[in-house]
Amino acid sequence: MTIQNQPRLGWMAGVLITAVLVGAVLPTPVEAKKKDKVDVCHYDDENAAFELINISQNAVAKHIANHGDGFPGEAVPNMDGYVFSAGCVPLGFPIITTDAAQSMDENETFVVDIASTDPEGETEGNGLIYGITGGDDSTKFLVNVETGELTFVDPPDFEEPLDYNSDNVYEVDVTIYDSDGLTDSALFMVAVQDVDEVVAGVCSNGAVALSTSPDGTSMICDDPVDATCEQDMATLCPVGWNLCGDLQHNNRNDGWNFAVSGSNPALGEIYCRTFGGAGHLSLGSYNGYNNLGQDTTKNCGFGSSRDSCTATYGCNETYATALCCAPSPLCG
Repeated sequence: MTIQNQPRLGWMAGVLITAVLVGAVLPTPVEAKKKDKVDVCHYDDENAAFELINISQNAVAKHIANHGDGFPGEAVPNMDGYVFSAGCVPLGFPIITTDAAQSMDENETFVVDIASTDPEGETEGNGLIYGITGGDDSTKFLVNVETGELTFVDPPDFEEPLDYNSDNVYEVDVTIYDSDGLTDSALFMVAVQDVDEVVAGVCSNGAVALSTSPDGTSMICDDPVDATCEQDMATLCPVGWNLCGDLQHNNRNDGWNFAVSGSNPALGEIYCRTFGGAGHLSLGSYNGYNNLGQDTTKNCGFGSSRDSCTATYGCNETYATALCCAPSPLCG
């Protein structure tokens, strides 16, 4: 029985083999040979440049070891920051050179002008462009694509932080692109600093504001009925403000244009005269002083601050106005 079945089994096997051969698509010898080869970026010593060659897979390890070859689209051996193009040209990555840790005052928008370099010599606006690509607070920022100027969309408020964890440190990821599509990124951490903010003053006890310094930290308060004595001028100032000392005034009066005169003086800090009696820092009544934009030559060496002045004087110069300053040291 075994001998009788052998031809039949052979016939069946032949059918199966024929079926497999008919249904299969076998690679040709040429195709098989191609699959054994890979593209390599080979350094040509004679031309001192990389060139694209196609070599067998068995030779790749030898080329890499002996010639420092690499592969298209991958890092260039022994050249940090470079990658091969598809044609084996080494391309350098652009680099952001600006410190990623930044700080700025609240109520401003400008953060920093980001700078970058590129090995191929591309520059901002000429091959290099910027973009915001992430960061927990990315929506709070804008970046100029050509110059790299990083700004807030809205001025940050230290007292009311809007960063993701409310610590007044805003995070934004900025990326630089070159014309080859290579990039570099930096996560900028922008710390917002608190600044003393001047609260707009409102004159007291029925006084009216005649003028305010450009920086908003000094103002002239006037009793419209001229019933306030010289020694009580401080009562016309906004709550929490004081009569200005000479250095306070000189540090705050840039660009202030308000006329004063002997008949319309502005009175500042009360002081005790070293030779007896008391007086005011009086602007408009001496030394040709006629405008609050001028600095005064009077200084605190003439006497002590008003807090230690015990002298009194009559109800004179009710026509004067009060020169008031927002809170700060009395002398400066």
